[in-house]
Amino acid sequence: MIIFINKIFIKISSKTDTELDNILFEFIIKFLDIIKYIISIYLFFYIAILPSYIEKIIDKITSVLVIIVFLILSTQLINILFKKELILKSKMKAVSRTLLPFVNKVVIVFLWVV
Repeated sequence: MIIFINKIFIKISSKTDTELDNILFEFIIKFLDIIKYIISIYLFFYIAILPSYIEKIIDKITSVLVIIVFLILSTQLINILFKKELILKSKMKAVSRTLLPFVNKVVIVFLWVV
């Protein structure tokens, strides 16, 4: 199913002209690729007969892994959007261009703290 979704996103992104669409589809494909591995590991341990305390630990580990993966990919997406769409294509004043990397870091720190 995930391979089918990847192929659909690749076909759609090749037909679009904007760079933002390609970036978003690439982000979704990366996220789905990583999530399929986490889901397969989780299902393996779900099917395996394990003591209840190990199952609780595995549930917590997979939850933390999903959160960390989502944060890393979100950070990459924010960095790409700030660099490509806001800085390179905009016609801002020099002060705004130097302020955007700072705003980028503040947004990323806020995302990781929350």
